[in-house]
Amino acid sequence: MDQPTEPDASATEALLDALIRPDAADAEAQIRSLLEAGVPGPHIYSRVIAPALASVGDLWEEGTISVAEEHFASAVVEQLMSLVYPTLFERPARTRERILTACVEGERHVIGLRMAADLLEGAGFDVLFVGADAPTDSLAAMAAEAQPAVCVLAAKMPATALTLATTVAEIQSAAPQLPLIAGGAGPAIREVLGPEVTVVDQVDEIVASVEDAVHPRSA
Repeated sequence: MDQPTEPDASATEALLDALIRPDAADAEAQIRSLLEAGVPGPHIYSRVIAPALASVGDLWEEGTISVAEEHFASAVVEQLMSLVYPTLFERPARTRERILTACVEGERHVIGLRMAADLLEGAGFDVLFVGADAPTDSLAAMAAEAQPAVCVLAAKMPATALTLATTVAEIQSAAPQLPLIAGGAGPAIREVLGPEVTVVDQVDEIVASVEDAVHPRSA
């Protein structure tokens, strides 16, 4: 059986160049080329689009690109994701457990969470995508009422990493047995969360992390 084509670092670099040039048509052509070459959709998400978008964020933080340029790149990335999305499905849709996904209150950077949700949908999970800036009290209530198997939270900015700790406490109070997974701000998240919350550093870790939470391995 043939092995799937793998993207290399040059694919990420070329996409980043198109995003900041800015050239939406070239960015789309690159993704279509990867799809035509047989690169699996999940790999395009996690190994090309996600790192390119992270680099865009770094350039904005450094002041190398403007807010408008960062917003343009984000909008193009969402269009690119819509091209890749139909190829993500490795299992029938919504045939597995329900997963609640949300950005914590105040967090408006939603693309990383959308990528994670798309990958979970592609793996067959029934995803409830709340999206950006979810009010803590209503999210905790939804976690209790909707009875998901796992709740995935995103907090990309250091300021919202502090909100994450409060959100986790509220959800744990409303749904004490609900496994929690968090991602986004890396070290800042780990500093505010206890060991009972699983932290993912890369979007391609999300499916395995959710599967482990749903079906914990014996010690």
